[in-house]
Amino acid sequence: GLLGTVDNRIGEKSFPVSHTTPESVDLQKIFSTMKKEKVDSAVMEVSSHACLLHRVDNCHFDQVVFTNLTQDHLDFHKDIESYFAAKKSLFDLNEAAVQIINIDDKYGRVLLNNNKKTLTYGFMKEADFRASNVRLSNYGSQFIVNFLGREFNFEIMLGGLFNVYNALAAIASSINMEIEPEIIQNGLYNLKNVPGRFEIIRSNAAFKVVIDYAHTPDGLKNLLESARKITSGKLITVFGCGGERDKTKRPLMGKIASELSDKVIVTSDNPRGEDSQIIIDQITGGAQDSFVSKVDRKEAIKVALAMAEPKDTVIIAGKGHEDTQEINGENIPFDDSKIVKGLLQ
Repeated sequence: GLLGTVDNRIGEKSFPVSHTTPESVDLQKIFSTMKKEKVDSAVMEVSSHACLLHRVDNCHFDQVVFTNLTQDHLDFHKDIESYFAAKKSLFDLNEAAVQIINIDDKYGRVLLNNNKKTLTYGFMKEADFRASNVRLSNYGSQFIVNFLGREFNFEIMLGGLFNVYNALAAIASSINMEIEPEIIQNGLYNLKNVPGRFEIIRSNAAFKVVIDYAHTPDGLKNLLESARKITSGKLITVFGCGGERDKTKRPLMGKIASELSDKVIVTSDNPRGEDSQIIIDQITGGAQDSFVSKVDRKEAIKVALAMAEPKDTVIIAGKGHEDTQEINGENIPFDDSKIVKGLLQ
């Protein structure tokens, strides 16, 4: 069973989601259905909102995993320390669980200091599951992981260094469940794509197009740094910021985009009830260089594709797997991936 941002799954069946972590009553109903369907394991993403709103207070986890913490959801949590406190509450409520923690993240190290039954992962030599010799390519990564006193080679068909971290978390979790390393190697290798997460659009174009959900300063930074590693030409970035959400990140993301890209097109991204042009102006206020501004997201993507030359990479960030734009209370159909494929054709 699976509960997450993209979809919920029970066996082979997939269900659409409205919340990353369902309301507590809905969540228990899903668990009940899973049990009836003979599901023996469930993996779920627990959002900070869910922690603060007590949706998982009486869920007893065998494992809890901490990936990282960066600026996000500050319209809800007000500051980064409150955001961390919400995340930490999951670990406080599950002291009996095995706690799997990214030791490279500073907030992960704070959690480590507060907990005893832990497994750690990262690139630091102290990590129980330590990655090294990472080789990134257009369509994936190869790396070595040291654990159980041995070295194991892994290859994943997912781009970006952040996916190496995600793989490390999965490896540590699976080994704790006594799954054989060879099975984990095969499982990770056969995972071909996560919708809207460093999703490279396959086409006959002489340049690459990457769709990604990155919608925070750190997420955008990691995305652009990962894309730069597989780009010999220019890096062209299309992005915006959501309306009625944390406004402090807008100039920060403008600064990051201008510093790490060769060309930037700023556009709309779920403006909700805000004026898209005002959001764009707040983003470009943090810029070091000039931006191209296009309120219409399809037009922005069209401009980016038109300026791309052989060996360039076009990054379209912010919406990832989403298939609508939220504008003035309406959810209007809009899928970055479909738009790109249509324009390339």
